[in-house]
Amino acid sequence: MQLFITKPFKSSQTLAFIKSSSLVALIFSFLLCISIFVLFIGFQTTVNEAVILFLKTLVVTWVFIVGIKVGFTLLLFMLEKTRRIQLAFISKKYRSIKIMSLLGLVAVWLYSCQGQPLVGISKDLNTGMVTTYSKMKPEESVIVMNEEKLGHTQIPLGEKFVVINNKVKGLVVKDNKVSIGCSLKIIDSDGKALLDEADLFKDGSGVYDQKDAESLKCTVSTGKPMELNKDYKIAVQFWDKYGAGTIENKFTISMIDTP
Repeated sequence: MQLFITKPFKSSQTLAFIKSSSLVALIFSFLLCISIFVLFIGFQTTVNEAVILFLKTLVVTWVFIVGIKVGFTLLLFMLEKTRRIQLAFISKKYRSIKIMSLLGLVAVWLYSCQGQPLVGISKDLNTGMVTTYSKMKPEESVIVMNEEKLGHTQIPLGEKFVVINNKVKGLVVKDNKVSIGCSLKIIDSDGKALLDEADLFKDGSGVYDQKDAESLKCTVSTGKPMELNKDYKIAVQFWDKYGAGTIENKFTISMIDTP
């Protein structure tokens, strides 16, 4: 019976593995982030947000690859001691394990061990609204005006609309209460901020009964200094003041004349 005998890593082998695993993590992270930007985020994100997402993905990917390598090495060491598995069988299974591990990386990245969403992105193809969430998740994110769900982002100048995240899960509850923060930014086509409210629910106004906080809403008013036939970027962010969860909605509206 032919056995696989593990040998201690040499410094040159360790360095080679670090280089190769770093390269694989870099390529995988780059392709994953590019796919997310093209399919979901588009131009709705800032350079800083893109860099942070890439760095987080790179670190998680590299740690995952190293963990798989170390775990498999330990497995081989245990099998060598028991002398039950042949080299040919191990070699074939090793390749299968690596492939399945890489396929599972995205799932590990998106979900925590409790099954709660760690981070996620969704895009409404009708309105172009991009919703990103971390540690709390909405079932649906919509734009409502005059009590009707919009399938576009053409807003008559002077009208109000509401950004709504329905059936939010993941909020931390204390004494049957939840505490929410909400920021609102409106930026014109030149990059100038027309409105930048750090917290619309300040001074304790964002504390609600648990049963009343399944939907998170932010009302946005239009008017001066907005102008007709101009586009404006809207960024609404909700966060859990009792926890670490966040939900961010980004989209662009076009000002039109009242029909």
